[in-house]
Amino acid sequence: MQGNSICDLVNRNSDEWPEDVFVEIMDGGWMRRSVRTKRWKYSVKASTPFSENNGHPEEYIEEELYDLKADPWELNNLIGYQSHRKVSEVMKKRLLARMEQIGETDVVVEDAPGIPSGQKTSAEKEIYE
Repeated sequence: MQGNSICDLVNRNSDEWPEDVFVEIMDGGWMRRSVRTKRWKYSVKASTPFSENNGHPEEYIEEELYDLKADPWELNNLIGYQSHRKVSEVMKKRLLARMEQIGETDVVVEDAPGIPSGQKTSAEKEIYE
């Protein structure tokens, strides 16, 4: 497991702290990966079951995107909505960067099927929260 000591944060000796959290979950034989910021939670699911990819899937499919500020109970999955495509792209980059840090390169994440939303898009500053 990779991580950082929280002593500097608790003792207020450092302003450096990751802006996101990377999570790996095994659920019913499927590997899921997720990255969470203060505002957003983005999750992907391996395209094949764990037993078929030897624990190292190279392909994932977008599965969830939640706006934790507007929807803290995660009741409204925004994945695929055209209004939130830019948020998904930013969160996908964060997730792929975290996966690369643990040695997983050449991973592909397939976009969720697009859903017309008729909503305005997220403001630029909201995307990076």
